[in-house]
Amino acid sequence: MMIIFKIVEYYPEEGSISVKFCNAKSKKPIDDYKAVAIDCKNLRMENFNFFSDSLIRNHGLKVVAKQEENEKIIRENIPEIINGEFEVRDLLGKILEGKYYSRNRYPIKMKRIEL
Repeated sequence: MMIIFKIVEYYPEEGSISVKFCNAKSKKPIDDYKAVAIDCKNLRMENFNFFSDSLIRNHGLKVVAKQEENEKIIRENIPEIINGEFEVRDLLGKILEGKYYSRNRYPIKMKRIEL
């Protein structure tokens, strides 16, 4: 996911900025999204790379994830729920939801856990 942002206001007295975030592949322009106020004291200000990384990590990811939750799925893209035995041939022609696990969390195969 490529997150873009636009700083719409800068308040040097308060040390804060007003920023709009969105996914670069959004169907709406960035100006159609709401701006959020962000305190600059928690951002890295050494250079643009550090600044943008800290801005996206601390704020942009959450904002864009929330935007995506609020978007509606069009009828043609509603995925089917798969239960029971797994057979690839049963998946042909169906719309399916892919599961994604970050590096920190992923499924592991096990039969039993003893505590």
